Amino acid sequence: METALSFHGWIPESTPITMSVTPHRRRQTLDIPKFGQFRYFPLALNTGWFLEGVGRDTLAGQSCMMAQPLRALLDMFCLRKIDYPGIRSLTEGMRIDEHELASIDKDDLERMRPVYQHKRMETCISAMQKELKQ
Repeated sequence: METALSFHGWIPESTPITMSVTPHRRRQTLDIPKFGQFRYFPLALNTGWFLEGVGRDTLAGQSCMMAQPLRALLDMFCLRKIDYPGIRSLTEGMRIDEHELASIDKDDLERMRPVYQHKRMETCISAMQKELKQ
């Protein structure tokens, strides 16, 4: 999640732990000495929507699946069970640049709406749409 945000230039720092969403039902942590720590978290996602907002990228000559910034951000909200904190919190707390947030349009958020099973995420996406529209 933060690794994807860092990869896309949305947050200024690198992250020591790579956190990923998994379709499996249990959490898993892998320590790989040469590459770092990887943590996998199951989220309640609707069937058929697991790869929505996820792209294929290349790192060090190897292909990988990488969440687009909006998907990474929404997955963080879902995993941490937090409501949408507002643009100010994202720009000050996570140090996401405002122009990156301004690049999110209503259609991007609408495409993410059917991904999550949680009602909280529906509310989060609506709040984000309302604030970004202003």
